[in-house]
Amino acid sequence: MANRAEQKRKRRRKRQEKKKRSTAKKRNNSGNNGSATCCAKDHFRTFSDYFRFLHLGTRAEGLETIAKQLVFADDALRKGQSVTAKRLYRQARAQRFPCAIRDSLLHWSLMGELVAQQREGVLWEEERMFGWYRTTLDRELSRYDLHAEGYDEKALDRFVMELAKDADKYGLTWLSTTVLARAAQRKAPDPSAWYFMLENTLSWYGTGNYVLARKQFANILQFDQPEVCADILGEVMHEAWLLRYSCRALTQDRDDAMSASASESVTFLSKLFIALDAVYADASEQERAPYLHFRDEVLIPQLVAIGGRSELSVRCLNAVRPLAEHVHQLSRILEGRTRHKVFSLGDHVYKLGENRMIENEHFMNRYFMFVRRGVIDTKGMFDNGTGTLERTEGLTDLMNDPPRIEIGENILRLAHEWIPPHVAEFFQDEEVILCYGRLPGPHFRDFLLDDQSAGRIEEAYRHGLYQLANIHAFGPQHLLESVPFAVVHDGKYYQSSTMKKMDEGEGFTSADKDRVRDAFSSVARMLDNRKVTTYVKDANPLNWIVRDNDPRLMTAVDFESAQLAGPQYDLVKFLEHVQHLDQTTKSVLIAQYRGTYNDAVRRFNAQVPGRCHKQTIDDLKEFFLTYEAYVIDFVIKSVHDPNYAHPEFQSQKRDWMKRGVEATRQLMGQETVRIADKASLAVLATVFERYYRRFDEGNNV
Repeated sequence: MANRAEQKRKRRRKRQEKKKRSTAKKRNNSGNNGSATCCAKDHFRTFSDYFRFLHLGTRAEGLETIAKQLVFADDALRKGQSVTAKRLYRQARAQRFPCAIRDSLLHWSLMGELVAQQREGVLWEEERMFGWYRTTLDRELSRYDLHAEGYDEKALDRFVMELAKDADKYGLTWLSTTVLARAAQRKAPDPSAWYFMLENTLSWYGTGNYVLARKQFANILQFDQPEVCADILGEVMHEAWLLRYSCRALTQDRDDAMSASASESVTFLSKLFIALDAVYADASEQERAPYLHFRDEVLIPQLVAIGGRSELSVRCLNAVRPLAEHVHQLSRILEGRTRHKVFSLGDHVYKLGENRMIENEHFMNRYFMFVRRGVIDTKGMFDNGTGTLERTEGLTDLMNDPPRIEIGENILRLAHEWIPPHVAEFFQDEEVILCYGRLPGPHFRDFLLDDQSAGRIEEAYRHGLYQLANIHAFGPQHLLESVPFAVVHDGKYYQSSTMKKMDEGEGFTSADKDRVRDAFSSVARMLDNRKVTTYVKDANPLNWIVRDNDPRLMTAVDFESAQLAGPQYDLVKFLEHVQHLDQTTKSVLIAQYRGTYNDAVRRFNAQVPGRCHKQTIDDLKEFFLTYEAYVIDFVIKSVHDPNYAHPEFQSQKRDWMKRGVEATRQLMGQETVRIADKASLAVLATVFERYYRRFDEGNNV
């Protein structure tokens, strides 16, 4: 037995030493010497979680492990993994929380565990829930020497009272004395009871029992008595706010605490909004009429009154209604032209994908929505969920004249727990929905191929390039540069990504692939030596909507591709995908882009700290030559891209090959290009010309 125990200890020590060596290796590779960023490189894959982790890690020392576990626990909760979430919350509490933010972290983990228990069907009554919270909190606090720290429990009450006094300052109109006075006159039940009854009913709704949920909602909210209903909801939001923050950090900045409280209230009302729309989608007209009146006269005003997303929240939530009411009418679009699952329902557009992809696209959309409102985020923590801002040092800067960037305005991400049960039946378990809202109009590619006049086509290109210049100039490059998993385009990236794309699809013969593989290294080196790097979004014409068929309303969609590259990467995708423009017109448009971009960069740099500054395009000749190198990269990838295997792209492949010949010869004629590189370009030109001649002879690639 002793030998067996000794062997077990040796194996454990061996595993521990191996883990230490692995951790040290990862730290050395990252160049961060074991910082929080190194940890994030190994674990985080969404921008929201990554920046939240960094933000929390700056609040006190020793938070790396705790922050990671709490953020992971929240992510598990979003995915419906209640058991995993509870385990991570408990593991976080097993650490010793730093004194400065102990109350906040304890409350975070305890409330998260409570929610996880509710989702498992443990629907406790109010008294038992408070009892569990109080008992668990006391047990956790008993591990600390509170007396030595000068812990003052009475400060808790003072904190809540001071917040209540400042309610008007924060626009929390539902905290009004009028509502509370009317409640007292009616001798209404304890508002927290209403809150928990609604929570329980939301749990019934989550199981798909719409009939019971509808009956419960009608009983609780009393749709036939709008004034009483408004009072009930006002009291519920008031009580929920006090309940959630009765144990919040006493040292937390008051603005942050109030913003966070409003955030949770918006979340609760939004879930209620979606749930009610879902359960009444197929109700009788007699049942729907009082609910619709309640929604328009009570629920929406309460949502607006919180002072957060207000009208924007309502528009976003309204994007879910067609999905709840007519999910069976969803129509797949762009099939065979994109790897994404995109659906339309009338003028509404919905995109499906795994959580990381949708979350990152949602992050980018929120970033640009704030830019449109005159706010530049410099720390990745711009949105606490209400549309208000966390005012920590250097977080945001305000512009008097924000850029006009056309994007979908009603973007809403529906995580697992937000998707109505009857809607979830149409999708796979791990899929998350991004609601774009109403986007009437054709994709830019279809617009170009629809026999438009030359004037309308050039006008659309001009307005699209204006949008693209502002997206590049005001984009989140300053944030992505600190993100370990953000894709940075360097020479190695271009070499590997181009070769990978050739291997994925049909196109060149094996012998020609070998020739291109050897010759392309010269192009990859040119792209690596570019002078300007920006955030790029993938400006493929399929990622733009010509809203209402108006060239002046070019609207950018699909921001999931968050990468750092030369701006020419997007320009080539935008201008070369459909060969409608001659080289002279392209040159004029690129020069106009450069002017718009440089003006926008100067405005951006004037608003932000020096660490966030971006480069202007100073050498126009070099910019044009790098553009031609990007054309070569684009041609090779596009010809082999499986998304372009559809027959409708065959004629375009011929045009791309011909354009590749022009680009290689343009670069070969430059004195600054090395002789060895000119030889490589000649090889590429020969391959391109051979294939575009085959197209002229009627043979497809």
